[in-house]
Amino acid sequence: RSALYGFELFGDARVARQFSRVPRVRVRAPRPWPEFVHYCRSARLAVGVAPLLPGHFNAMRTHVKQFDITRCGAAGVFTRSEPYAPALDGVAGALLPNEPASWVDAIIDLLEDDQRRIAAHARAAAWVAQATEVAHGQPVLCCGADAAPGRAGLFSVLIQRAGLAVRSLQGPR
Repeated sequence: RSALYGFELFGDARVARQFSRVPRVRVRAPRPWPEFVHYCRSARLAVGVAPLLPGHFNAMRTHVKQFDITRCGAAGVFTRSEPYAPALDGVAGALLPNEPASWVDAIIDLLEDDQRRIAAHARAAAWVAQATEVAHGQPVLCCGADAAPGRAGLFSVLIQRAGLAVRSLQGPR
């Protein structure tokens, strides 16, 4: 709806071809994690979007996009479903149903309302900084057949630098 804004995506050559004729869209090539983090810290992004369609694979996702979007200095717009809701209620710039018109409206509203966008990013940054554990979803990796009952979950390895708070994600207990 507005020629004032440009959009960036991360994607491979296939994604670049798909968006090659869409005005004001730039597709950045995937990069190693340290380069991505550096990019995020130096980028001047306003709004990050994380749509999520229903499906088995997406049902196993975590709300890691909140970390990425916040790291980029942006307010986030997310699908109103797990893993984003209820974890991001009151935190995200917007939690929405998968209806394109509502996404366009929310994105434009955040782009045009600096105070609202900055406040949404500040809430997200405070949420990310909390050293808490957030329960999430169904277990995706199980211990062996001899494991104690209830010892299944979503496992990840966290490497923490001294003095930094880290959120961890675990399946149901």
